[in-house]
Amino acid sequence: RNPDAWMMIRDEVLPEFKKSNEIDIWHAGCSTGEEIYTMGIVLEESNMLFKSNVLATDLSQTALDKAKIGSYSKASMNNYLKPFLKFFPNRSIEDYFDFNEKEAKIKNRYTKKVKFQNHNLVNLQMDKKFDIIFCRNVMIYFDTELKSRVLKFLDGCLRDGGYLILGYYDTMPNQSIDLFDVYSNSTRIYKKRPTPIKEHYEQESINS
Repeated sequence: RNPDAWMMIRDEVLPEFKKSNEIDIWHAGCSTGEEIYTMGIVLEESNMLFKSNVLATDLSQTALDKAKIGSYSKASMNNYLKPFLKFFPNRSIEDYFDFNEKEAKIKNRYTKKVKFQNHNLVNLQMDKKFDIIFCRNVMIYFDTELKSRVLKFLDGCLRDGGYLILGYYDTMPNQSIDLFDVYSNSTRIYKKRPTPIKEHYEQESINS
């Protein structure tokens, strides 16, 4: 879904991390894993899957268990075929999935790159920093106050210059606009603004 967003991630976002030794990615509210493995494919096509550290979290253990397996019905796969061909006009979907009579399973080279974790986003707890955070179509269920708190938390989880990628139906509250630069409004891609020097120094002092 949303091939335009994935093409921008491939063509503009990921090249910024080409020279990095590692790239840390968090899929917050990963559901049953379609987004995770789409990103895995994009990383591989950009020759960056090998250096990616991927965390996938969700409140639902049932969803996480399905995401870990990475199997999807043929009917659901048909829904993704058209955007897939737009993104990869010269590739076959069999390059990435193993098919049987009823379903398609993502190849093991993608599942083995992902760490899955049960996590409640609204608890506002995370012990590491990321280069890219996906939080797509999760906050549509939050009121403005909770959404603002979560966005401030996600901003704190991003390294300077990192990217926050929201869903098509997500909106940025006015209270959160100052945290991010709008990289692409149509694809809901935002870039973390650099931490002010004073604030960065104070944060370093607290951590030391």
